[in-house]
Amino acid sequence: MLRSVLKKWTASFLAGILLLGSVFGSSSVARASNLGDVVPFIDPLFFPPGQETGNALLPPTSPSGSGNPRIPESPLARVGQNSVPEAGPGRIQDTVNPVEGQLTFLETDLNLDSMGIPLLFTRTYESGSNQLTPFGYGWDFSYNRYIQLYAEFTMTEYAGNGSSRNFTFQKEDPNLTVSSFDNDPIIYYPLDRGTYLPSDGSNTSSLVRQADGSYVVTDKNGMTYTYQLYKAPWRTNANPADGKIRKIRDRNGNEMNFTYDGQGRLAQITDTVGRTVEFTYENDLITSMKDPLGRVFHYQYDSNKNLTRITKPDSSTVDYQYDGNHRIIQKKDEQGAVFTYEYHPDGKVSAVKNGLGQVVFSYQYPSDRQMIRTDANGFTRTFTQNGQKQMVEIVDELGRTMSFEYDSNGNQSKVKANGRETVLTYDSKNNLLSVTDPTGRTRTITYNDLNLPVTETDFAGITTEYSYDSKGNLLSIKNALGETTTFTVNERGQHTSMTDPKGNRYSFSYDAYGHRTETMDPQGNRVQAEYDILGRAVAVHMNGERKSSRIYDAGNRLVSQTGPTGETIRLQYGTGDQLLAAINQNGDKALYEYDSLGRLVTKTDPRGHKTHYAYDALNQVVSVTEPSGAVVTYNRNGAGELTEVRMGDKLLASYEYDADGRVSKTVTPAGTTVNEWDALGRLKSQTPPDRKNDASLNSRHRF
Repeated sequence: MLRSVLKKWTASFLAGILLLGSVFGSSSVARASNLGDVVPFIDPLFFPPGQETGNALLPPTSPSGSGNPRIPESPLARVGQNSVPEAGPGRIQDTVNPVEGQLTFLETDLNLDSMGIPLLFTRTYESGSNQLTPFGYGWDFSYNRYIQLYAEFTMTEYAGNGSSRNFTFQKEDPNLTVSSFDNDPIIYYPLDRGTYLPSDGSNTSSLVRQADGSYVVTDKNGMTYTYQLYKAPWRTNANPADGKIRKIRDRNGNEMNFTYDGQGRLAQITDTVGRTVEFTYENDLITSMKDPLGRVFHYQYDSNKNLTRITKPDSSTVDYQYDGNHRIIQKKDEQGAVFTYEYHPDGKVSAVKNGLGQVVFSYQYPSDRQMIRTDANGFTRTFTQNGQKQMVEIVDELGRTMSFEYDSNGNQSKVKANGRETVLTYDSKNNLLSVTDPTGRTRTITYNDLNLPVTETDFAGITTEYSYDSKGNLLSIKNALGETTTFTVNERGQHTSMTDPKGNRYSFSYDAYGHRTETMDPQGNRVQAEYDILGRAVAVHMNGERKSSRIYDAGNRLVSQTGPTGETIRLQYGTGDQLLAAINQNGDKALYEYDSLGRLVTKTDPRGHKTHYAYDALNQVVSVTEPSGAVVTYNRNGAGELTEVRMGDKLLASYEYDADGRVSKTVTPAGTTVNEWDALGRLKSQTPPDRKNDASLNSRHRF
């Protein structure tokens, strides 16, 4: 694996960074919303925030990335991934929790890359929650973290996303009592004379009281969360900021800090490089958030403290309507697409409708442990849970059954798909130790004290070894042949160089915000990048010569891009992120039109040729009418998997799937391609048309 990946990357390093096409190099754009299709030139030089380099051995371009190998924690992580081409916005995603039957949303307002720890500001909503937070009823946000004291001095950490961790207090001297502690007569035992232990095996973190009365939670990855004292709701004279998160720190010492006003409200977040996000309030509800660039997000509420509108820096809006129980009954997104939500008397969601009044999904609950979802095409999917609210069975639209078993810590221990069983084991920290596939082959992983993988032995018995420094930064990877790739790391945990087994050395430099600003290959060729304060790449140079530049608007949308020879493309938008026009330096223009649901319906190329798209109620493309008048139709099975692509009576492609929904066979006029997948959903082998099994592909995908 190591040798093949390194060889492949080294050979393509210079070629990749010099791949600069023309502005309108392709007259066909599959999806107007995909700027990679609209703007094919320069993209190989730009690394969007958080995007990997494409080489598993190179550190990610994101300053928050660790560069460590990623080990899937579930064999289902890649289920459904395939190479079937798609067009249009894609199938509507179901936002109803099948365990609770509640409407849920996860919405990101700000994603700011930073050194070690990204500043990711998200809001979560659950229709069954009556919790009142600074974003109103039902909503929570990612930095609404706090710890609270309960009976018997039990402590609970709330993570701001609906999850929590419980800790039980173990007294050092069970017979000891005091008249008060922390200036509270209700606290009859000194809380600095004992130990906090995780309440159950699913909690792999520790909680320790510090000498100054603060508390530190350390998770198994070495991330620490420091809280000011704890929340004690019965105290009338307590500091309103008690119990709230004060700082988050990674193993390399990168630290994010939180500041509160006199009323205990979050006033400012300072990221690991000193940039700030600021908040304003009215009646304890957040009314604005200002990012480091000075862009402002505005939040509005009704008289019942429900969040009703979000106005983003580009003036686009998201609107919500509620019933008397603080449940969202309608949402209108930035593109103007409207969805309405209906509920059963018990509060569980009964139906989701689009802006045309069409029922997209309906829900029935035969029992407290089962939900049946029916989609707009009449197909059903059944979800069954156990008494611990763990999903134990899913029967999909084609009748395919997948069942799950769990260990005492809540980890998936068995997965059965149509009679084929995969067995998983874990250690006491819930790290995945082994995966045994339906044929009896086993993949194993061992870990160090930092819970990082040190050896990985694949199903074929091939072992890869990893080494780290004391802070958990990756230092080397050794394959089964003894070939080693080594890395150097700076004090902030960034990889500054990589040396492959042949001695070829690549070096990396970073700016003050942690963005990689220069990559140099063994021949001395340099690719340099410039970033704005939000971490967006604004210019790229090759050996000191500017090759490309980009300009963004207040909505974080790319509005202009200039290539190495001056070729330019300008992008114009409508509501939200809807691309309306792409115009090159010659004035050639591609136009895009949308329906009331925000779906691309017409694309006009610079020559005036029009392509039309039609959809079903699930937003799946059912046909594309080409400028010539030819109609391409897309046929799907009940699970939404593409089965046929036709142009009139001519079959362009057909697809078959295995029991896990992965493409097993593709038939085109060129012949038949057969895929074989391993137990973790990764491509194991592929037989191309008119060729024997591709051993080189097998090698590239071995793990």
